Amino acid sequence: MSDAAQIADRLLVYLQGELHAPTLTYADPPTPLRGGYETSIYAFKLRDGPPAFGGRLVLRLYAGTQRAESALRESQVQSILAQHGVAVARAHLTCTNPSILGGAFFIMDFVPGEHLVTVPLGTMPRILGETHAELHRRISSSVLASLTCAGIPEDDFRLGQLNGTGTADVNEFTWAYDIIAWLKAHHPTARSDLTLCHGDFHPLNILAQAGAVTGILDWTDARIAEPAWDVARTILRLTLAFKHLVSPAWGRQWTTVDWDEIGQAYRYAYEAANPSGTANLGYHEVEQRVLALAEGARGHPVWRYPPITQQIIEAIQSITGIRITIPW
Repeated sequence: MSDAAQIADRLLVYLQGELHAPTLTYADPPTPLRGGYETSIYAFKLRDGPPAFGGRLVLRLYAGTQRAESALRESQVQSILAQHGVAVARAHLTCTNPSILGGAFFIMDFVPGEHLVTVPLGTMPRILGETHAELHRRISSSVLASLTCAGIPEDDFRLGQLNGTGTADVNEFTWAYDIIAWLKAHHPTARSDLTLCHGDFHPLNILAQAGAVTGILDWTDARIAEPAWDVARTILRLTLAFKHLVSPAWGRQWTTVDWDEIGQAYRYAYEAANPSGTANLGYHEVEQRVLALAEGARGHPVWRYPPITQQIIEAIQSITGIRITIPW
C-alpha cells in the first residue's frame, strides 16, 4: 500500500480501535519522510488522543514481503533502549497484521533533528565515532537482560559461530569456499565484552540538532556481537556505499568528498573514546566484506554494484591472499 491518503484513512481506523477513541482525528495527517531504504516512513500528529500520543509521531511501515517479526523486534529494541536513556524513539504500538496497512508496522515518537550529513564535514566523523563508542560503552548487562525479559531470545541477536558465514553459505556460495575456510581458521576466540550492536550505523541513521545527536534510527540489523563487528560495518558503508552510490546521488558537491578519509577519521574518533572496541577489527573487516558479497549474490543492489564488488574483492585479496571470483 503506497497511497498516503489510503494509509492515513486505514491508520486512523486502526488507532481509533486500539486506543478506544472513536472520535480520534488527525491534527496533521501522515506525510512521507526521507529515508527508510527498506521501509516507508510517515510523520503525523493526532488530535484528542491519549497523553502518550499527544506529540508528533512516526509510522514505520515494512514492505509486505518482510517478516512481521521484524517490526516487533525493532520496536521492542527501541523501547528498551529508550528506557535506558539511549537516544532512540520510543515505540508505542506495534502491529504485525499485514491486512491493516499492507505490511507490519509500528508507531513511535518523532525525533527532531537533521541527518548527521548536514553537520560540517570536519566534525561529522568525530561525532559519528564518539556517538558509536558511547553507544557500545553504555549497553550494560542489564540492557541485554531486558531484551531477554521482553521475550526476545538472545539467539535472535547473538551471531553464530562464524558470524553468519557458516555451512549454509558454503553450500550456497561455492565461490566463497576458500575465504570461508580462512574465516574459520582465523576466527577470534570468544570475548566477554559483547554488546548490542546497531548493524547499520552511518550518518543517514543519525539525527543531530545544533551539533548534538538527538536520535539513532533504524535498528533492523541490531544484534549482540563484539563492538568491532559494528565498527567494521560502519567503515564498509562509509568507504564503499557512501563513496560510490550515496554521494553521487546527492549532487556534484558531494563527489569530491574523500570517504576513505572520513572512514579513517571516524575510526580514530571511535578508538579514542573506546580503545578496546576495535579489537579483532581486521578480522571483522574481512568478514563483513565476504558477507557483503554474499548479499550481492542474493541480489542486494549496493553490494552488487560493480565498482563496489571490485573494491571488496581487491581488499580481501590484499589481506588474505585469496582472490575471489564472483559468478555475476
